[in-house]
Amino acid sequence: MTNALGAILAGLLLLVGILNDKGFFSADNSGSARIPFFKQAAVKTDEKKQNKPEIEVNNLFSSLSGGLRPKESGSGKEEQAAEPKKAEEGVQANKLPVENEAKNEVSPTEKAALQTLKTIDYLPVRNWNVPFAEISAKSVLSTDEKAEKVFYQKNSSERLPIASLTKLMTALIVLDNYNLEEKIKITKAAVQIEGEMGGLVVGETLTVRNLLYVMLIESSNDAAFAFAEKIGTDKFVELMNKKAAVLDLKNTHFANPAGFDEKNNYSTAFDLARLASAALNYPLVWEILRTKEIEVKSEAVPDNPNQPIFPHRLINSNKLLDVVPEIVGGKTGYTDLAGGCMILVAQLENFKVINIVLGADGGAPFLDRFKETEKLINWLKEAYLWKL
Repeated sequence: MTNALGAILAGLLLLVGILNDKGFFSADNSGSARIPFFKQAAVKTDEKKQNKPEIEVNNLFSSLSGGLRPKESGSGKEEQAAEPKKAEEGVQANKLPVENEAKNEVSPTEKAALQTLKTIDYLPVRNWNVPFAEISAKSVLSTDEKAEKVFYQKNSSERLPIASLTKLMTALIVLDNYNLEEKIKITKAAVQIEGEMGGLVVGETLTVRNLLYVMLIESSNDAAFAFAEKIGTDKFVELMNKKAAVLDLKNTHFANPAGFDEKNNYSTAFDLARLASAALNYPLVWEILRTKEIEVKSEAVPDNPNQPIFPHRLINSNKLLDVVPEIVGGKTGYTDLAGGCMILVAQLENFKVINIVLGADGGAPFLDRFKETEKLINWLKEAYLWKL
């Protein structure tokens, strides 16, 4: 037990050294020595023997629990630490030695500590030297892939219209209840639904798989209603709300499968993060959402050989696919009432980060959702340490 604890404590100290190398410190404008982010940690030096700096373990733990906070502005220069001598193994007087940088050696204790660090859930670590981003959208949220750890939030519990972000739930209902190779015939009622994206033609037949591409890539309202018509629109919407209850989306309700502005079609950024988290268990959804461009075709109909085959060239409505290389996938949405909306999952090192932007309706509504989301992703990459 003692050896294990010593390895963990030594590992945490090594983490401090790594953060030091990465510049997670604050310094005044006079060029004074950089001060570690843990403001209360006591750094002591034996000037006669030039012992290695030592950090009190209890202060180290308390500082790590709060992330990386900048040192408050002080009177000026800080005393430089003396040149370290050879590190002693083990823990003495509730203190830990810093790694021997002079010889670039790693002791057995430090090796064990590095291995232990891999099992500790401390990343990502907030760098408080980076101020919060100013996002103008009505509601914003960034969380881990389980929608548990919050990295950024603004009005994340406010109920708002969500436009075509609704279609993410529509896709889950389809995948839960339909066979991908089933064929769906496009009706006149579906084609007459508001919106022209997807270019569906009355009478053509598409597989469920191809119709999902049409709905998610170009955000086709016709495709969403074509799915719902298969079992009845009311029944389909009922399944959407039952799924919302199962996922514990307490501030979410669906009134249609496309996301049209209706009083009872709403959600929150927090609930949408949970929905996106659940959707990560459906790989096809994200395969489709990160597809920039594709052509799908309608199916031949055996009992109507004269039925033409219609090709559909689909271009993704997510303009960030060419801008943010870390994208796992994203769903766009826009209505006059909802403004610009976005669900985007990004892979930052070993972490999937769920990002929700609602109500981005500035001077360029079709672009603001992308600008705001890109700003959020860039901030996350600066404001957190994602790897050692």
